[in-house]
Amino acid sequence: MTAADTDPSRDPPLPLRACTMQAKGMLHTGRVTMTQLTIRNVPESVANALREEANESGRSLNFVARKALEEHVEQRGLTRRVAAMDELREDIRRTFGNELSESAVLIAEDRGR
Repeated sequence: MTAADTDPSRDPPLPLRACTMQAKGMLHTGRVTMTQLTIRNVPESVANALREEANESGRSLNFVARKALEEHVEQRGLTRRVAAMDELREDIRRTFGNELSESAVLIAEDRGR
């Protein structure tokens, strides 16, 4: 084990990374699967921002870039789910009309019976 493995400002040690990936559902046949990427033609402003964040947080550039990618993918998934909910809401409005009651009103009416 090296000093970098025990330094809390660096990437977590491998066993902890394995637990983190396992918790995120990235476990495949008992082993954590990771892919190596090479990203070319990164705008200088983006590279500088990532380097600055890495320096300020005391983390590696690889860690910061990986976290940025993970956050982007999570946000994109959230955006897609919100769009799907909006579409479902619109389908319900088309089916039942625009006169949808708020749930609080329905609950109050039900309690008044």
